[in-house]
Amino acid sequence: VTLQYMLGSMNTPQATYEQNDTVLAEIIRQQGFDTPEKLKELSLTRILYVVGDQLISDRVHGLQMQLCDEDNSLDRLDFIITIFGWLHLQMALLKNIRKQYYGTESGFGLKAAFSVLRRTGLDKPKTKGTFHEDLEHAMRDVLHTHIRVCWLRISEVSGLNELRMERPEALRVFARLLLCKYAGAETIMDLEDCGDEWRCQMSMLIRDMLQYVILDDAISRGNVGIMEKMLPHLLFRFIGGRNTNYTKEVLELLQGLHAEWPPDVW
Repeated sequence: VTLQYMLGSMNTPQATYEQNDTVLAEIIRQQGFDTPEKLKELSLTRILYVVGDQLISDRVHGLQMQLCDEDNSLDRLDFIITIFGWLHLQMALLKNIRKQYYGTESGFGLKAAFSVLRRTGLDKPKTKGTFHEDLEHAMRDVLHTHIRVCWLRISEVSGLNELRMERPEALRVFARLLLCKYAGAETIMDLEDCGDEWRCQMSMLIRDMLQYVILDDAISRGNVGIMEKMLPHLLFRFIGGRNTNYTKEVLELLQGLHAEWPPDVW
């Protein structure tokens, strides 16, 4: 059973390395490691996981780099493992997909779809307010619309209600055909070769948004296996989108899982 305890509030910002060092020291103190003997035990036998947004992760990594030449593991903060918050990664991922497929209002892409759906306030990414929630709802609506049209075409029915008469086995066959024909890698490559830019963009959008939905479902269910399997895909997505911060964070996690951390850590 995982036990959770609330830490006491700390009136310390976390904008600088020095302030983050102060916060870490206070977190350690609140957990009862407040004597030289207990601090030695912490540095030699325990692991302290620090989970936060990308800025906190970056600051703690920076602290560890600054202190890497200290004499002992306690002063080097060797016992701290920093993990980015997956909610913040989701927000960065969705903005990345939006940026790729935004397009123009007069052409095709998300901007034109948002205009039809009368979704306002999505022209520029924001860090405050409900921008992420509004963007996610709008993009999920676009995805659902495309998939429903694909269902009609792949099953050759006049309305989705007719699919209720189909057997589960037939629906599974239709679903596999849908993914292959409208979101498969080979299909996208064929569309690129024949110059069908519109269908190519839509197929790529469906494929990338389905990846987002799978990740969101895995996080909601605590399916860490799928989350780990998606790390290489996320890495290349952030590299392609020039998001250097989360490129580094995902690389750090992959390095820890596959090269540095012993099995007891993960």
